[in-house]
Amino acid sequence: MPNNLSIGSLGFAGNYGKVKLDYIKTSLNFILKNYNLIDISTDYGIDFNIVDILRHMNFKDSKIKFIYKVGCNYDDRYDVNQLIQRTSKDITYFGENRIHSILLHRPSSKKLSSDLKFFKFVRDKYPCMPIGISTNSLNLYQIYRKEINFNIVQMALNPLDFYFNTPLIDSIIKDKVSIQARSVLSNGLLSGKYNTDSKFIDIMRSRMNKVENRNKFLKRINTSIEIITYIQDNYFIDHKDIPIFLYSFFENLSFVQCVIRGGSSIEQLDKNKSRILINSSMKEELLYKMLNQWSCEYV
Repeated sequence: MPNNLSIGSLGFAGNYGKVKLDYIKTSLNFILKNYNLIDISTDYGIDFNIVDILRHMNFKDSKIKFIYKVGCNYDDRYDVNQLIQRTSKDITYFGENRIHSILLHRPSSKKLSSDLKFFKFVRDKYPCMPIGISTNSLNLYQIYRKEINFNIVQMALNPLDFYFNTPLIDSIIKDKVSIQARSVLSNGLLSGKYNTDSKFIDIMRSRMNKVENRNKFLKRINTSIEIITYIQDNYFIDHKDIPIFLYSFFENLSFVQCVIRGGSSIEQLDKNKSRILINSSMKEELLYKMLNQWSCEYV
């Protein structure tokens, strides 16, 4: 099993549509046997919470480690003691050695004072634990960075948004902070499954259907099709392997610590274990395209 073979749990947690408990357990069991690292959050899952399910599973023989994200369900200052109790309980169950990193998910200036108290707890109790934030906001990165010397930023990193994220990436690299890349397929738009007529009914992507976002969505889906076609024509990559190619490309960037793959079925989870060799000329060509031709406004 390659090092840092990472997977996210959002795709099968139920946030994109109703799922059965057995389906989630089957997906998690597959991951425990086939991946090194899983990204979990205390808010993943609608009917069933991913972290709660994992607490009742046996992963004694697994080498899995957890990217443990907290705080997404808070919009303002919160009861830090409540979050500390939940986190302590989970770390005790999973084992400190299984926690790869602890991240504050969707930080905000309104939550800053509470978040700093939480970080202080983590630093005091687990001094060797890598900590960080999950955000694509340069402003929030700078605000939090002034207050605490964290190790990691998890951010959405994909060809459509790369150009607009370069100021944040440059700051992260300058500060010698690691990047965990997620949303490489941009909510699935770069998977090749969708077109200009696609409609989204799940809570994660329904914003794309709104009238005020229509032009932005069309730009993103048309650019996604252009990117997929370019990769197929220039690198002879089969349409079904586009996700693996993109995961492998971002994994190949020197400033990326790990790429969090996605998957909503066992077939996808199995397929996304694969990697494709990315040579230096491919990397240069794609970086140029992302910086000069493929940028799109976020929806």
